[in-house]
Amino acid sequence: MPAIPSIASFTGPSVTEGEFKTALSNLHLFLTGLLGTDGTQAGAQAAMGALLGAGSATKTAAYTVDFTDRGKVIACDGSFTVTLPDASAVGSGFAVAVANYGTGTVTVDPFSTQTIDGATTKTLGANTMLVACAVAGEWLTVGGMTLPTASTSAEGIVQLSTSVSSTSTTQAATPSAVKEAYDLAAGKAAASHTHSQYLDTDIGHDVVGALCFAYRTTGAGWVVLPGTTVAGADLRPCSADGSAYSMASLSGTWRSLGYAASGGSASARVTLYQRIS
Repeated sequence: MPAIPSIASFTGPSVTEGEFKTALSNLHLFLTGLLGTDGTQAGAQAAMGALLGAGSATKTAAYTVDFTDRGKVIACDGSFTVTLPDASAVGSGFAVAVANYGTGTVTVDPFSTQTIDGATTKTLGANTMLVACAVAGEWLTVGGMTLPTASTSAEGIVQLSTSVSSTSTTQAATPSAVKEAYDLAAGKAAASHTHSQYLDTDIGHDVVGALCFAYRTTGAGWVVLPGTTVAGADLRPCSADGSAYSMASLSGTWRSLGYAASGGSASARVTLYQRIS
């Protein structure tokens, strides 16, 4: 591209007609080298290396991009397909933006079997935009990324959750959920905590897990050792010293928690039992 002619090349008092024509020719060469030769806005922007800036075109139905859309923003409202031109025909460096400013889904479909970012199509969700550039007969984009959902084996986006009981592997706890879980944990017994030796729940006297003082009514010369299993039908509930007792037997199966003998005082025959079935 030649240098732009000086003012003197046109207005100098001694400029000849031939010199004037030469200056005009050089100015033409300079301008076409700067702005291109087709005389269009898109051609001038392309010659100057402008990526975008040729205005916008609003579309509400399927549309096929052509060469005159170079540098434009194709503004879409609705759910439809925008088809890109032949990347080989428009040449490397052709760029067009596709924007979805509506609530629908816009599909960007390359020409014929050409690809876009290596894929057959590209989808734009609401309020997203991409710039498609023709490169060596294919299409590459900037923007319009749809990030995958994160998992324990793949990177991606995660949804925040305030739940302290969720088992999700694709959500992340908020600070409030972490604090709630911490407070719950802090309210639990410490690892060094030992339980007092008493029942903290009344479950009755004749259900599984219940405790009951009783004496055995069958078997001569028997001895009940700790851990001995005895049928409830052979046991009668009584006072701790055996001085008072019920005529009705227990039900189920019981295990001795202490020692008792068949002879001796009334209290010697009594021990504590726990129902096990």
